[in-house]
Amino acid sequence: MSSAFLPSRVRVVVAEPWAHLRSVLGWVLAHDPRFEVVALLEDGRSAAELPAPYDLALLDLGTSGLEHGTLEQLARRTPPAAAVILAHADVPYLRAAAAARGAAGYLVGPDVLEELPERLAAFGPSR
Repeated sequence: MSSAFLPSRVRVVVAEPWAHLRSVLGWVLAHDPRFEVVALLEDGRSAAELPAPYDLALLDLGTSGLEHGTLEQLARRTPPAAAVILAHADVPYLRAAAAARGAAGYLVGPDVLEELPERLAAFGPSR
């Protein structure tokens, strides 16, 4: 079958400071045919500065750059990259701050791995 008939995969960058979790997140996404993992990085700033094109940045809350403008930089990319925050706990003021700065989503909890591909699939190239 020609690749012209296959749906586009969501190109993802994972930015997570913990190497083991970064690897696990990358593995989960790389083993789902809907995703192409572009890079595994330690922080959100590196994701915003990455020259390679991608559709989605999965960012750890601590490295999402709420203070450094990372979310705004992702929104200014051409084409823009959606940012989804991965947090260990649901903290309402941080969720609101992330949304106000342009985060497309906010995923919470250690059990998110089981549903991660389904939750991220909505952020594909045709979003």
